[in-house]
Amino acid sequence: DQQASADLLRRVIEPEHLKEFGYRELTWLTRQIRTIADADPGFAVDIYRAAYSFSESSDEATAMGNSALLAMRSNRRQDYQGSWFQLSESLTPILEHDLQIGLQALTVSLEGYGVRERNREPYPGETGEGRFTVGTQLAHFAADWSHTWYRGGFKPMQDAPVLLTKFEAFLFQLDQSTNATAEMSRIVTTLAGLPFVPAAVWASLLLAGARSPQLYAEVLAPLAVAEPIIRSSDTRYQLGEFIRAAYPVWSNTAKQDFEHTILALTGDRADRYRAVLAGCIPDQMA
Repeated sequence: DQQASADLLRRVIEPEHLKEFGYRELTWLTRQIRTIADADPGFAVDIYRAAYSFSESSDEATAMGNSALLAMRSNRRQDYQGSWFQLSESLTPILEHDLQIGLQALTVSLEGYGVRERNREPYPGETGEGRFTVGTQLAHFAADWSHTWYRGGFKPMQDAPVLLTKFEAFLFQLDQSTNATAEMSRIVTTLAGLPFVPAAVWASLLLAGARSPQLYAEVLAPLAVAEPIIRSSDTRYQLGEFIRAAYPVWSNTAKQDFEHTILALTGDRADRYRAVLAGCIPDQMA
């Protein structure tokens, strides 16, 4: 009975239960996360959400195995982080098998991490949360301070930022695919349909675009005219790198859209944003 099984297993990820027993029980689920994703994708996403919404901080000793001769010890924090490892190792196979579920797992995990560890107000004049147009959809953007905890040179070896590293590796490997452009378009469209997308994920797409502009310049052009992305410290550097690489291969329409967007910027610090982004246009094409 798949539904009854899921109902029982969901008790493991209830917040209070997770705090008390997660170090011991969560690993039972995360070892089977790919099987769960096949059988009940929504439950798999909820496991990612719950796992990264809580962090075990206790160093209380735990037993590794039942051997009386070679008694090895761990602790609650390390045991819980072992579940994070299982989830991070499974993200790429899930993305490859079911892009929608993989992207949902990524975004809800980063959302939980942000609320738990990086819940700060954006800089004055910057966008905290907003929407921008991708085709016929309104995509979501949420500032997440990733310019400090991920893009600033230090990348945690544990926790949800590891998922972002896996996602970027997935994007960079996509270059080798014969249908890379179509796949990137599918990624952008899928993300645009999600209720929450942190800035770090959009920044990762921009880096992929800067790396392979011939493949992705047009697909990612809507990000270059997205005001939340333009105004955020979490994405502005990556946007500049993308513009430098993409501008020479953009269509005239994409160039005009970008130029009109930056000229139309108003409000706090608009002059600075305009100057910075205009400076990313290659000199020979300005």
